[in-house]
Amino acid sequence: MSADDVQGPPQGVDQILGSPKLAAAIESDRYKHLLDNVPVAIAVSRGCGADQQVVYINQAFEGLTSLSKPDACGQGWSSLDGFADQDDSGRLLGAAIRDGEDFLGVFRKVAPSDRLLIVQAYAAVIESDDGVESYRIVALVDVGSRERAQIERFEVQIRERDTLMRELQHRVKNNLQLITALVRLEARSAAEGETVALARLASRIEALTALYRVLSDESPHADGGQIDLGQYLSDIANAVIRANASSDVNCEVNAGYCPLSVNIAMPAGLLVNEMLTNALKYAFVGRDGGRIKVICETDQGRVRIIVSDDGVGLPEGQSWPSPRKLGALILQTLKENARNVSFEARSIRGQGAFFTIGFDAPSSPAAN
Repeated sequence: MSADDVQGPPQGVDQILGSPKLAAAIESDRYKHLLDNVPVAIAVSRGCGADQQVVYINQAFEGLTSLSKPDACGQGWSSLDGFADQDDSGRLLGAAIRDGEDFLGVFRKVAPSDRLLIVQAYAAVIESDDGVESYRIVALVDVGSRERAQIERFEVQIRERDTLMRELQHRVKNNLQLITALVRLEARSAAEGETVALARLASRIEALTALYRVLSDESPHADGGQIDLGQYLSDIANAVIRANASSDVNCEVNAGYCPLSVNIAMPAGLLVNEMLTNALKYAFVGRDGGRIKVICETDQGRVRIIVSDDGVGLPEGQSWPSPRKLGALILQTLKENARNVSFEARSIRGQGAFFTIGFDAPSSPAAN
């Protein structure tokens, strides 16, 4: 339940979100398998208005709603009309999805059920090149497992911090946009024959999953809408090494406490994720392993993140991130949300590659 108050996606993401190529990704068994393992209930429909038909649901969606793929796919959103808005019982989830966008509200299952089932619902529209809605992606977050007292405590916090609620809603929208953009970028790469597309996409989704974990109200690293960037980067580094590295790659993380709003921490974490996966793919060519370091520190009002390796370094004449690639889009998002962002990528022959990100440390939560 995260998200970022953004004025709009970075330049270039509009074209990605509007591409009709999502159909190829959704209908590909490889991407279905990948989305089946995303820990958020996701469904996609084709068409617009009353003609919307569900074309895909993942395993988390089946488990949450008890709807099987044959029950949902080929049908309209009315299959979810067993959920009603808990503040307006006449407003059903299916109709809300069909006609709404962004944060739709909190819905409770009204049909007989053996467990309390309450979901937060979010939707994002995917338009074709001519601006007509062609797909709609929906995410449901299960909040019914919390005890009622926890829900009431959370609602009190939201009433006391009304701006935080708006931020949370927009952050989830931003995460949906990022997940959609990642699927589209990797679908295009797979069409060009890149065999590592699925592994890189899985790593990026894992970085978002780590963010959701840190943002949960049970996490000791989340405080009033802020998270500890140091802990978040440590979680990302550990996940990337577990998923990609051999036992001969040593990753050392030195990350101090650094509380930031999610709209800064998320792109910073995703950028570090890109650097780490790049290092594991390219830095140690011809070697069994090597050493990677991740440093996160605050000094004299500046946050500094350093990612380095002792590998072969960047090829001569090559810059990172490459223009129009995902790393460049993420860096642009960071520049739009943080103040005075600096970025440097350099190589030292025989010593490896060094990436440094810097930006002003917010003086107070209000500065985020």
